[in-house]
Amino acid sequence: MYLFNLVQNLGQQHSHGPPLNHSSTHGCFWDVKPIDENISKNHKARSETMDKFPWHTDCSYAAEPPRFFGLQVLQADKYGGGTLSVLSLEKVLQRLSKEAIETLHAQEFRIEVPPEFQNGSESTTGSLLISEGEGYMDFQHTRCRYREDITHPLTERAERALKEISNVLEQGRNGSNKCLNLTAEMIPNGSVVLMDNGRWFHARNEVHDPERHLRRIRWDAREFQNKKFGVI
Repeated sequence: MYLFNLVQNLGQQHSHGPPLNHSSTHGCFWDVKPIDENISKNHKARSETMDKFPWHTDCSYAAEPPRFFGLQVLQADKYGGGTLSVLSLEKVLQRLSKEAIETLHAQEFRIEVPPEFQNGSESTTGSLLISEGEGYMDFQHTRCRYREDITHPLTERAERALKEISNVLEQGRNGSNKCLNLTAEMIPNGSVVLMDNGRWFHARNEVHDPERHLRRIRWDAREFQNKKFGVI
């Protein structure tokens, strides 16, 4: 209830939107924890495994991805795994070519809706970047949606742009583009992390503790001043 009350208070005090349901079968909470292999289930979300989860933004397949998401640590990984890494979109954009940035704003990408989040549609078509400011190179007012494994370029230039942003993100764990790694020691049990979903990428390495358990909430999906990523 803490996360729910927190989002409600943000709505009352700062005009944020209410908590959002994750799918037609899940409410506003999603448990980020490994699912026992012995439990019969047709499909597991990436967050329900102990596998690493590469760079992404949440709900990238939606017409209007949630503006924010929150994670509450219920049980940190006791064995050193499950580190949450975060990297700002602005750092990534600074390392992309102008052509790639322009292409990522074009509606030339098909994005699959993962089975666990399907609510009638299996895919969408649109752009990966949207500018809320004065053009493509206004990095401070650009937002992103991204998850490579469910994104399919529809043109050759889109394929080049997707490869370029993937390479920049791959370099995000070192050098001047270094990300922030939030280990279990930095966010122990009871910690809450709130993130601007369109302005930060996040990832995690392999989970080592089968009891690791985070709870997620999303909120404030709103139109970007009559601009959208575009969905067909």
